[in-house]
Amino acid sequence: MILFTSATVISIILAGLLVYGLFRSLKRNSERRWKKAWQYFLPSLAALAVIIVLLRFILPMSLDLIDLKRDKYKVETHTVEILESSVKLNLDGQEKAYYSGWETDVIEGKTYLIYRMNRTGFCLRFIPLET
Repeated sequence: MILFTSATVISIILAGLLVYGLFRSLKRNSERRWKKAWQYFLPSLAALAVIIVLLRFILPMSLDLIDLKRDKYKVETHTVEILESSVKLNLDGQEKAYYSGWETDVIEGKTYLIYRMNRTGFCLRFIPLET
């Protein structure tokens, strides 16, 4: 939960900074204060970056936040194959999931009942299954 919250806050801050940069470049563009010709394309690039951040990060996280409030998760049984880092792991060889290494101790090769968010793949709970 800590990882999901921090990722959401960082994404919102990033989107805010990009929107600020977009409006600042639009203002400079309307005042024709660019020194080089390629700088006239900066508002278009900033708008594209804002759209990408909103569609790739903010929208799925906000929809998962709604599902979190409604207690709608994916509940799946997976074997953890590879721990790539303290926040990323491979499940059954193909799926990737994100978890907080500070909240949960996950062991490679063990089977877990995993509560995951539908769109972003953040894991909420790991319940070890005895095999």
